[in-house]
Amino acid sequence: MLRRASLALFVIALGLAVACGRQVTPNPTFKGVPGTVLLKFRTVAQANFNSYNYFVVVNTSGDGLEPYASGFQLGQFKDFSYGIVSGASFGGLNTVLPSLIQYYFPQANVPRYRVLTFNPASTQLELNTATTSSYSEFTIIFARSQLSLPLPSATTPPPPTSTPKGATPTPTPTGAATGPTPVASPTIPSQSTWCINLFTTNWPSANVVYDAMGFGANDHSFTGGCFDVNTYEDIVVNQPFENNPPTDPASQLAGFEIINTP
Repeated sequence: MLRRASLALFVIALGLAVACGRQVTPNPTFKGVPGTVLLKFRTVAQANFNSYNYFVVVNTSGDGLEPYASGFQLGQFKDFSYGIVSGASFGGLNTVLPSLIQYYFPQANVPRYRVLTFNPASTQLELNTATTSSYSEFTIIFARSQLSLPLPSATTPPPPTSTPKGATPTPTPTGAATGPTPVASPTIPSQSTWCINLFTTNWPSANVVYDAMGFGANDHSFTGGCFDVNTYEDIVVNQPFENNPPTDPASQLAGFEIINTP
C-alpha cells in the first residue's frame, strides 16, 4: 500500500507524530481474522463499569464525518450509525459482551435507536488488557459485518425511556428495545470510510457526556477517528491535554488504538 511505502522514514518521524495526537503504528500488533476490528479503549484510570457507560460511536455512512458528543447530548445523533457500549447500564462488570446500538431516522430529523445483541461467535470484550503510567485500557473485538444492518422500517416503535439499574448480568438497559442478533452481511463499497469517537457518559439516565475525544465533550475539532475498512490500519490516537478534564480519571479518556483487518 502506498501509505505504508515510506515505512522507514515514518519510524523516524513517529515520535513527532505522537505529539500531534494521531499516529499510525508501524508494526502490526494484531494478527486479526479478516473482516474484524480490534479497538483498545483507553482511560486515564482503570475503567469503572459500575459507574459509567463507555461508548464507541461509529459513523458507517462513508461521508467521512466524525460523530460528536454534542449530537449525543442534544439527542440529535448527527452522524451516528452505531454505538458499541459497555458499562453500568449495560451489564457492568458481569457483562460478557458490549451492547450494540443502531441509530436510524425513519422520518426527517426524528432520530431513533434500538439496542441489539452482538454475535458471541464474532465479538469479544477483554477487560484490563493493559495498564501504563498514562492509561489503562480494555479491548473490544468485533466482526465489521455486524455494523452493516438493514435499517428498521418507519413503523418500528421508538424505545421507551430506560433507567439505569447498576451492574447486573443483563446486557441491555431496562425497557430498551431489543432486536435480533445481527447477521453477517457484506460492507457496502460506497461506505468504506468509517469514523469513530469515544465518549464516557451516564446515559440512559441522562445525556451527560463526561469526556469525548478531542478537547472534551463540547469539542468539534477531533478528526482522527476515520479509517478505510478495505485497508489494513493500525491507528493510535492520543487524547490532547484538556484544560477542564473530568474530575474522576476513570471517566477521562486517554485515547484509543484501532486495528482494522480487511
